[in-house]
Amino acid sequence: MQAKAISVEYKALDPKEKKIWEKKSATDKIRYLNEMKSYVPPSDDSDSGDGKTKKKKKKKDPNRPKKNLTSYLLFSNAVRNDVKQKNPDATFGDLSKVWQTSTLIAAQLELLF
Repeated sequence: MQAKAISVEYKALDPKEKKIWEKKSATDKIRYLNEMKSYVPPSDDSDSGDGKTKKKKKKKDPNRPKKNLTSYLLFSNAVRNDVKQKNPDATFGDLSKVWQTSTLIAAQLELLF
């Protein structure tokens, strides 16, 4: 439910605010592309080629750079951190309830005004 509420809030952002998150996303994409330039994936010399082995799932490389975050993910992480800071003792379920009630109240206020 928390993700649904965040997505509603993100869609309701005015273009200026949304542009801020899109710029942050573009910066993160540049970071990712720069890291990928110097990244060298590990070699796949583990196959023996005897024909009896099953096709194995490719292992994830822990050294591979993290993918860039979208503007929506950057926004949701920032909003989620704000809610956590305001409610430091709340559990995950409690945070979801806090988020739901705050967005419902905001939605009701928008309808009134």
